[in-house]
Amino acid sequence: MAVIRKDSYGLYLKAGGYYFRPLKPVGNINHKVDFTKLNIEDVGSHVKSRYLGGNSLCSVKYFKNEEEIKEYWYAHGNYMGNHSTNNSEEAYKPEYENW
Repeated sequence: MAVIRKDSYGLYLKAGGYYFRPLKPVGNINHKVDFTKLNIEDVGSHVKSRYLGGNSLCSVKYFKNEEEIKEYWYAHGNYMGNHSTNNSEEAYKPEYENW
């Protein structure tokens, strides 16, 4: 289980040593769509997350309005053993800022 969190860039979660967001980082060629049905009211909610080792994806499952939803979120830096990205905002890599 992971907890949905929010910072100045939007929603994220922590899983498998990485920060994950519903946005593709620059250079990501994965075919998955970047979006989420979660919003600010969902901060603090518990979701099932599964880091898919060996790539930059995390599957995120949750229920919203009695509907099970599965999304793929993208890694935006790690928080374990990397002191240059101590918080989620330092690890943020938005595609539109050409990181």
